[in-house]
Amino acid sequence: MNRIWLLWGILPAGVLIAFACSGLRFSLPARNLQKTPFEITTVAITSVPVQTPTEYPPGCYFNWAYKNLPELSSLVQAAVEELYPGAEAHAQVYGEDCIYADRHADFHAMETDFFITLPVADLQNNGDQGKLIRQTADLLLARFPTGETPGTQPGRFNFRFTSSGRESYMSFAMADYQKLPPDLTGADLMRALIH
Repeated sequence: MNRIWLLWGILPAGVLIAFACSGLRFSLPARNLQKTPFEITTVAITSVPVQTPTEYPPGCYFNWAYKNLPELSSLVQAAVEELYPGAEAHAQVYGEDCIYADRHADFHAMETDFFITLPVADLQNNGDQGKLIRQTADLLLARFPTGETPGTQPGRFNFRFTSSGRESYMSFAMADYQKLPPDLTGADLMRALIH
């Protein structure tokens, strides 16, 4: 009887060893991880240095950081309200804090991101949301192009749609958006941004 139990203990171990030595690969199913909104503590700044990595000074370590852009945010808010009274919008610059041993930090801008909140009648209506995205993104790209905002690379659009106390989010890179056909709108635009 003890031999049978011994075989049941050795057999699975042997199969695993043989499988590992055979060169075959296997993978476990990935968990479906979704990004959730989070709060970011920011510091209001009036000017943001735009530097490239070759200009980073020695003796510091880097930490990803967001900084508020109050002046630009007020312009972005006014522009979006021209299209949709009651909408909310602001801009933040994304980059790195170069932190020194004495704890002082220099901020290095990488890109400017836009955050837009729009009320909608129905969160399930992708056609309406796609139209809102097209009009808003085109307006912001025309008024605040990369190169005239802090950072050297295109940033991100972060849309938040609200309806009856519920909300949904859509975030995408400006560069990906600009590659899409300019006449793509509505539900077709939403599908293109999701894939």
